Amino acid sequence: MKQHVNVINVGNLDELVSKLETEKSLETKDNKPFIDLEKHGYQKLLANGKITKPIIVKVASHSENAAKKIEAAGGQIIGEPAEEEEEFENVAEESEEKAAKD
Repeated sequence: MKQHVNVINVGNLDELVSKLETEKSLETKDNKPFIDLEKHGYQKLLANGKITKPIIVKVASHSENAAKKIEAAGGQIIGEPAEEEEEFENVAEESEEKAAKD
């Protein structure tokens, strides 16, 4: 039986940071926004989309490409790389495509 995993893409992080800033609930570490994705209901970070802000992200699991994008933007990722990266990336892309059509 497969366990349901809530995923978020790198491209959604800037928006999440902005939302948390507006709500005045954004944490910082080393003068950078810090987001614990598990506190927001996400267990996995995928690489779809772009990120423009240096963010420190804590997450249970992430794709290698997501980590590269976070680091390229000057941020840091705290968590374990995923073993089944491709399968999850494809499922997320299919979900996004379906949502765009609806």
